[in-house]
Amino acid sequence: MYKHIALWPVRAKADSPDRKVADPGSGCKTRGRVNPIERPSYAVDIRGSTATLSVEAPTFVALLSTAALAFSDVVVPIGNFETWTARRVSAKGRDATETLARWLESALADWREGGFLASLVEVERSELTRAAGIFRGGCRDADAPRPASNPVEIVAGSVSVTPGDAGTPWKARFGVTLA
Repeated sequence: MYKHIALWPVRAKADSPDRKVADPGSGCKTRGRVNPIERPSYAVDIRGSTATLSVEAPTFVALLSTAALAFSDVVVPIGNFETWTARRVSAKGRDATETLARWLESALADWREGGFLASLVEVERSELTRAAGIFRGGCRDADAPRPASNPVEIVAGSVSVTPGDAGTPWKARFGVTLA
């Protein structure tokens, strides 16, 4: 999945032709992205001013991450930021559906208040009734125009979660009102 990319030129070690050793004395130039962005697997259906997103993941933890990344990707392609930062996030609900709804409301609040969208989600703690973690991502340039798909709310009552079991993934659907 992730590919190691050396931050400086690499040379073969003299006593082993197969082993590579970093050579920090030769310039420390980056050879591409260090952490490649992986787009979440999701489907989106935009009708009028409502986008309905459907996501699947093998676990509830992965579902939380995938849903937040799908929300972000609909607004601005993931990783397309000038300024990178992080936001702590937590959500508490009566069940998995309400927990996911509050998780997504946190992502929406970050967008509305500061133009922040997640590109990487770290779930530190997760149960069906609560979750905590970190959204790592970027802020849009304040002078840039708002994107065409500007989310203004998570559609009330639209969040649904179908628990997975052995061999079937967790599934979620939610609606987002776009301005």
